[in-house]
Amino acid sequence: MKKQFCLLSIFQIAFCFSQQANEIDAQIDPINGIIKVNQLFSFTNNSNKLIDTLYLYDWNHSYSDTSTPLAVKLAQEFNFKFEKSQSAEKGYTKVDNFRSNLGSLKWHRLEEQKDIIAIHVVNPIQPKDSFQFTALYSIKLPANHFTGYGINNLDEISFRNGFLEFANQSFKGQWNLDSNYGFNDRTASLSSASFSVCFPENYTIIPSIKGSFQNNCWQAEDQNQSNLVFYLKLNHKFKTIGSPNFEIQTDMADEVDTETGLEITNRIQDFAQIFFGNLNNQYFLVDSEFYNQNPIVGLDLLLNTIRPIPKIEQFELKAIQVLMRKLVQSKFPENYRQNRWLADGLSHYLFMRYVGTYFPELRLTGNLAKFSPVSSYQFAKAPFSFKTNLQAAFVYRRNLTQPLFTPSKDLTKYNRRIALRSRSAMGIKILEETVGREKLDAFVFTLFTSKNHVNPLSIQDNFELFFNNQAKWFYEGYCCESGLTDYAIRQILKSDHLVEVEMTNHSASKTPVKLNSYSKNKLVSSIWIPGGVEKQRLTFDKTKIDKIVINPEQLVLETNTNNNNIKLNNSFTKRDRKLRLFEDIPSSHYASTFVAPNLTFNAYDGVLFGMAIHNGLVLRQPTTLYFSPQYATKEMSLSGSFSIRHRSYFQKKKLASISCGFGAESFHFNPGQRYYRFNPQIDATFRPEGLASNKRSIVGVELVSLLQEDQNKEITAGDFNTSLTYLYRDSSSSSSEGIGAVLQMGNSFTKFSASYRNRKYYSEGKQYSYRFFIGILSDLNNSGNFDFGISRVNDYSFKYNLLGRSETSGFFSQQYILAEGGFKSFIPTQTANQWMVSANFNTTLWRSLEAYSDIGMVKNKMQKKRFIYDTGLSINLIQDYLAIYFPLYSNLGWEIDDKAYSSKIRFTLSVQASDLLSLFTRSWF
Repeated sequence: MKKQFCLLSIFQIAFCFSQQANEIDAQIDPINGIIKVNQLFSFTNNSNKLIDTLYLYDWNHSYSDTSTPLAVKLAQEFNFKFEKSQSAEKGYTKVDNFRSNLGSLKWHRLEEQKDIIAIHVVNPIQPKDSFQFTALYSIKLPANHFTGYGINNLDEISFRNGFLEFANQSFKGQWNLDSNYGFNDRTASLSSASFSVCFPENYTIIPSIKGSFQNNCWQAEDQNQSNLVFYLKLNHKFKTIGSPNFEIQTDMADEVDTETGLEITNRIQDFAQIFFGNLNNQYFLVDSEFYNQNPIVGLDLLLNTIRPIPKIEQFELKAIQVLMRKLVQSKFPENYRQNRWLADGLSHYLFMRYVGTYFPELRLTGNLAKFSPVSSYQFAKAPFSFKTNLQAAFVYRRNLTQPLFTPSKDLTKYNRRIALRSRSAMGIKILEETVGREKLDAFVFTLFTSKNHVNPLSIQDNFELFFNNQAKWFYEGYCCESGLTDYAIRQILKSDHLVEVEMTNHSASKTPVKLNSYSKNKLVSSIWIPGGVEKQRLTFDKTKIDKIVINPEQLVLETNTNNNNIKLNNSFTKRDRKLRLFEDIPSSHYASTFVAPNLTFNAYDGVLFGMAIHNGLVLRQPTTLYFSPQYATKEMSLSGSFSIRHRSYFQKKKLASISCGFGAESFHFNPGQRYYRFNPQIDATFRPEGLASNKRSIVGVELVSLLQEDQNKEITAGDFNTSLTYLYRDSSSSSSEGIGAVLQMGNSFTKFSASYRNRKYYSEGKQYSYRFFIGILSDLNNSGNFDFGISRVNDYSFKYNLLGRSETSGFFSQQYILAEGGFKSFIPTQTANQWMVSANFNTTLWRSLEAYSDIGMVKNKMQKKRFIYDTGLSINLIQDYLAIYFPLYSNLGWEIDDKAYSSKIRFTLSVQASDLLSLFTRSWF
């Protein structure tokens, strides 16, 4: 029996099995953001079953409240805009009625999917019969800053997927009920449609299909879809380029004249017709909003700063990228969402094919590649297409990749918008090189031009029809694999004329890999090695070559490329190595070590400048090395840090990774006093629900050895302790929950603490948070070194990133870290050496202004337990990263009357690079 394709039968290439029909009459009131719609639906039952319920997509209603699938997804990706929005900014659909010739129809919204409507038919629809009904409803448009859809503050409209449409129905009559997640991937049943859209005469409509004006309304018909896209503008910069034979309406061609526009559209049409057939008399809307949803990563950042690519070329790159996405998406009208891994991969592959055809000399950095010293770097020499490899490798080397067939809603934001299409395109590129470009082009052409409506071939059948077993690795392995690949090569035997090498495929990946041999840096031979085998031996003529490289172009993703090359001469080292300034992209041809400037600051060392020596920070290795010697300008001495860490990754398990390492650092903690910290550690990270969920936990063991200088610069006896840590966190923009427990054991003390934290938005733009903490300490020497801090964290192990570690007054002493007691006021009782419990509360008053209150009970040895409290106001500028606290009342009484009130104000500020980076990456991973 033929092996089943890993994506199963749901991934069929389905075209127009049955066309439904819509007649839409829309009246737009842009001032109030309302569209009144009178719509006629015609449904034909092309299945062999009775149908008593019809389903409609109502994606505009997904903006109605914070419980819809769209709102939940935005929260998971830390989009605070929707959570903080007011009712007037949200959107909804008000349905007045559904009616057939028999009267009103009963309907309801699905409980867990408010953006899908179920309509109950009075008399079940027989196979081949048709049913007509009307809908009268009003669309209240949301503010467009959530996803780009809706109305802006100028009362201009961006409209997409807003009208009611029949849900996607399979060939067997099964409904695919897809909610809106903001991905612009609606797969409604293919329908013919007629439109009449009326709006104030001072507005201009820019639609996705051609139409005309009759009776002061824009009217159009489309036989292929009812998903109308349009912009309603008071002022706009859209222009038409090309010819009536192939016309593009775009707002991205400011500097493109008529003649140049015609040349560009002719090139695009000639290229596209190779894969999509005849495209005469076509009209396309190439809009910046659609482009910005999945832009050419990194291109706009470069273009808006140093402009390494001429503006005309910029437009052509953007235009072909948008057109390939739209053309490919239109060829999956009934199942694009389920086939997105292949559709996005094909569109990206075709985009890179176009760049390779018409811009063969375009480098990754554009024209910057011509300038020294940039020109000597690998990233300057790499072709523009290598961007695809880098985009996928960034998460691959962090074990944040997901199988290609993962449903869109379960993908992380980075994988959905960047990595998935890149990995899929890389697989198609390998397919091109192994089966031949001509055969691949024929496959793509047939895929997009087939009109077999009765019995469409599955993707697997199409692959087997064209490639026999040559593509088996792709549809049985590549799209399903989640394991991390690493190739290595080593010399086994050597004689006067021959050399035998062993190639190791550590994950036994089924993907074929290229192996090149060189002589004096000139290519001698290139072969493709089949995958699926862990170890293979190959023999070469030593007299003709002096170097072998696996995966030279890095078409196959790897966690480590430093072991991909071997030299066959009698040199001291068997692998090439290079030392580079700053950082470069990895190469299979040599291993790299990087040196970069490093500038930091603390209150005692002052400004620290020096260098950081490492083996890659952006595209990191399984084993990372970091050494940073620095000169402290205030102490006029050397400081710095060193670390080595190895990570082992796991897939398809709750355990995501195990990391072990050793770190050492030396800085000053007081004027003239230095500390030395050494800490071996091991921790395990768990993601029990996979990458799609923000739930994660960490279990760790850390040994800390600490040496300190006294005021005479003599090193005191070191403190040595062991910490066992458990952390759990599940966070989003709408809510977060965290649990922490730490057990510390030293020579003279034992300490246990636990905390629970919860934050949640409870109404429009308002949130509350609370935290509970309990700590117990046994300090045999009563040294005070290990006491719990109440207002200031007691950082005896030099664990926290404090600007002024030992300050008791002045600006640096006012830094606040939510840990231990978590109080904001400097109350008289500052520490606890026996036990303490505390609770911290916050709630929103208005926008970023919050009220806070802290309460607790403290017990010190030889003293009665004390009740402590404080309250005040805070400005929460960036959740968990930047905030200012203004104490009002505490055990000290009214603090606001104090003449030295400015010294009581506290602030939270995260300045550590890893903290700042996580502020931006938390929404992507």
